[in-house]
Amino acid sequence: MKQKLMTKRLIIFVMMLLPMSVFAENISLIVELANGHKVNYLLRDKPVITMDGTKLVIATVTIQTNYERADVSRFYFEKDPSGVKELPKNSLRFKQTDTDIFEISGLPQDEHITIFDTAGFQCGSISFIGSSSAIVNLSGLRKGAYLIKIGKIQTIKFVKK
Repeated sequence: MKQKLMTKRLIIFVMMLLPMSVFAENISLIVELANGHKVNYLLRDKPVITMDGTKLVIATVTIQTNYERADVSRFYFEKDPSGVKELPKNSLRFKQTDTDIFEISGLPQDEHITIFDTAGFQCGSISFIGSSSAIVNLSGLRKGAYLIKIGKIQTIKFVKK
């Protein structure tokens, strides 16, 4: 049941990306089979992936192909059709997990984090040594907009709701 749900979600995700095929002249959907063979479908041919019982069905404007699900190792895009580039390993990443917790990862060592309100008043600071991530606790701050300054690297704006 869980695998079926994940398969449906993956199919929906792939189908959402297919309208980008207008811009994806030479990008392929690749089906990798358990025997090592790979089959390419150009996105400009608008492949549609569906599940029919135990079969993975891929239909384009010109052909339709069925694969037993057990015979398919994986399927993926040759290039990312969204145009979104992967973040470099050393780039900063931010995540506000709830209204009181803000996570920062990808930090250089020995960095200092300062929190300011929009009027420029310092509301808090964090110094840490030897870690590449920090958890900023916002529980002492009122609702509103704030700035987090990460050393001399970057300043970001966030809103506490």
